[in-house]
Amino acid sequence: MEVSLIRLLNDFNEGRLRAFDVGNSFESLDAAREMQEGLSERHFEMDGRLEQLDKDAPHQDRVPSLQSKEGQSLMKEETGDVMRKLRDLSFKIQSLHKARPPGGTSGTN
Repeated sequence: MEVSLIRLLNDFNEGRLRAFDVGNSFESLDAAREMQEGLSERHFEMDGRLEQLDKDAPHQDRVPSLQSKEGQSLMKEETGDVMRKLRDLSFKIQSLHKARPPGGTSGTN
């Protein structure tokens, strides 16, 4: 066991170990995670804005926010933004997969 640990330490010190596949750095994985979080936050913001439209409508004129012109306009704009962010996230994730060599695995070379 000690020999294996020494060999592992030597491999690490000589740069033969990788935490991620070729082309996948911690920064690129972290960027994808941040994009996912941003997309999730945007989704909840959209819901909050719709709820606010419902609260701001006069009681007697209450129309569900998605049926009002203002709500439809807001959702069209917001949905377009969310779809762009989702597309960007999809491209980012695809680029992480493309960086992996065929049959490649993480770990040692």
